Amino acid sequence: MPGRALPGEPVGDGTARDTDAVPDASRISPPVLLHCYPHPVRPGVEVTIDPAGLPLSRVRSALHAAWADESEGLLRVTVGAGERLDRDFILRFCLADPALRSVARATRRNDVSDDAFPLTVLPPSLSTTTPRARESVFLLDRSGSMGSWKIIAARRAVARMVDSLRAQDRFCVLDFDEVVEGVPGLGSKLVPATDRHRSCAVEWLAKVEARGGTEMAQPLAQGADLLGQGYLERDRVLVFVTDGQVGNEAQLLKLLGNRLRGARIFALGIDQAVHAGFMNRLAALGGAGEAELVESEDRVDEALAR
Repeated sequence: MPGRALPGEPVGDGTARDTDAVPDASRISPPVLLHCYPHPVRPGVEVTIDPAGLPLSRVRSALHAAWADESEGLLRVTVGAGERLDRDFILRFCLADPALRSVARATRRNDVSDDAFPLTVLPPSLSTTTPRARESVFLLDRSGSMGSWKIIAARRAVARMVDSLRAQDRFCVLDFDEVVEGVPGLGSKLVPATDRHRSCAVEWLAKVEARGGTEMAQPLAQGADLLGQGYLERDRVLVFVTDGQVGNEAQLLKLLGNRLRGARIFALGIDQAVHAGFMNRLAALGGAGEAELVESEDRVDEALAR
């Protein structure tokens, strides 16, 4: 955990010491049950979906076997017997239609004179328009916790986004663990997205391996400052690719607060137990940002298509 250790008794029973940056570190670092070790607790999950007349489709569970039962207009999804909840339960479904759809539900209460009703409106599919020139800074977490399939998925995601840039765009790729490193030959600055520059970045990304610890403050501040120095009339996007394994999220959010200057954040969380709360709060800082969770290599293309 980052920061200086705090004196006194810990606030929790975890394995990490409380610090000035993460004062509840001992509460968010519980002991981990060893693989195949018996345990008496068997939690379960049941989700009820009420589409309220909207078109519901593509209901799927990403990491657990689950079954669904539909009755009385409701869809109930339950985790299958024997499934261990040792990772995120991710349930996805679509409420989508190429055309504009709306649903209203009216209710009447006998004890009041006024009536009320909820109205849900789904916008039609977006039409393709010519986007404005873009400034993009890509921050790739290459710390040790990003090992195995996660670093492969992260490299592929950033490489695909870099390769989709146009000649009028500018970009910068920064990899980080305890240190921040730019692409050799391109440096740590915004450069035009020419074919040569994009090819250089993609080749470098293919060699990135997981290593070291996780220090997010410096790359986040550096990326936001780069966008703040760019052309303000362009779309400015900070792309943050990580597993989100950090405890000092309040410190990081405060650090970024005044640096974005209207830039948006696209947070891509890659893991089967992403710190989704941090990723969502980070994406919300820019006002029109977005957070996506990638729990497997197969999810990369679907997440980027959004």
